[in-house]
Amino acid sequence: LRLPRRAQLIRQMKRRRKVSTLSDESKEMRNLLRPHAYTRVRPSSITELAEASAGCDVVLIGEVHDDAEAHRLEFELLKQIHELHGEKRQIILSLEMFETDVQVVLDEYMQDLIREADFVSDARAWMNYADYRGMVEYAKSAGLPVIAANAPRRYVGLVGKRGSEALEQLPSASHSYLPPIPIAPPSEAYRDKFNHMMRMLNEPSSADSSAPSAGGTSSAPAAECPYIGFSASKTRFMLEAQTLWDASMAHSISRVTSATSAGAAKKPLVVHVCGKFHCENDLGIPEHLARYSPGLKVLVAVCAGEGELSLMHEAQVSTMANFVAISKPAPPSFKVTHPV
Repeated sequence: LRLPRRAQLIRQMKRRRKVSTLSDESKEMRNLLRPHAYTRVRPSSITELAEASAGCDVVLIGEVHDDAEAHRLEFELLKQIHELHGEKRQIILSLEMFETDVQVVLDEYMQDLIREADFVSDARAWMNYADYRGMVEYAKSAGLPVIAANAPRRYVGLVGKRGSEALEQLPSASHSYLPPIPIAPPSEAYRDKFNHMMRMLNEPSSADSSAPSAGGTSSAPAAECPYIGFSASKTRFMLEAQTLWDASMAHSISRVTSATSAGAAKKPLVVHVCGKFHCENDLGIPEHLARYSPGLKVLVAVCAGEGELSLMHEAQVSTMANFVAISKPAPPSFKVTHPV
């Protein structure tokens, strides 16, 4: 199966540090990474990525939310993972794009009990749901569970405005939609990365597509986030809000892997789609997963634009993820300012 038309895929080389030979089909990647030697990455494919998932419990796919190439890659990867491993593994699709308090609505739609229009409305689907619809419909037709993994936006907005301590004031029933409180603070590495991203977003030159936001969109950061109502200029509790997202998605993944493992003949394999800031460099979701479910084997794949990668040394690219898909510049799949 060929890669999406505008994407190239490379794989991190963990064990061997020798120069890889690039095929003629990888000329664009060769040009992108010059003049650095190819000692840490090599060309790869969606098929190899799908095959590599056999030894894992979780595949984290990090995207830039308005990257149409990433959306096509995600669909093909889900399909190949199911075709390769579906007989022996319980494939589960997990999405940042839906929140934990709408799981029942998602389940009703997956069981074909409600109309799609009602599902989209009542599940508060993202404005670019068309980008993810293919994965949901594939899962529905194949009988794959779909998990609404993210924290409800009202709680993210609460943390963004008042800090994570405000979660402790919620009624006990509300806690069923959240990870265990208190949430572990971000690591120093994650904090440094987040602060660096915020500095980039607050610089006038960061409005171009080479500076994707912490949430995984490439739009300009000046306006308010349409989901939780605060902007990149109001950074007081922004890191705590970001951490709530990470912890919520990790906890949702952990919970479904534990529940499925306990009561099913097939070992679960979760394919989780999220903004790449939530999982790249083994930070964010992977860190919280290690707390909630120690021992889970996690594979990380991210899709990043040429503009971003062209500013990075190959050594930086090689530490982003196990697999990195390189996406060529293209019109965004939707237009929105989403600074977190």
